[in-house]
Amino acid sequence: MTEAEDGVDALRKLAGSQFDLVVTDVVMPHLSGTELARRLRDRFPGIRVVMISGNADPTGALDPSLADAFVSKPFRREELLRAVDEALAPPTSDAERGV
Repeated sequence: MTEAEDGVDALRKLAGSQFDLVVTDVVMPHLSGTELARRLRDRFPGIRVVMISGNADPTGALDPSLADAFVSKPFRREELLRAVDEALAPPTSDAERGV
């Protein structure tokens, strides 16, 4: 597990590394979780993303198409684990498989 202070720090730590999953807050200083996910998907198309948010997206920062799973704050451990499982699950439909 690797932790980052914010989205910019996350990009720096993920550069040149191999990660399967990123868990990010939607609202962060310097770089939103949505922008982080967008940049990561450009670099690593197969990376999976779990987004977390404690508000109803007043900034308009959430782009649901960039999240494989979403968790609302506050959450229980089980909810986060379920979101991680959902994000890492193999695609089930032809559209998700790119067919």
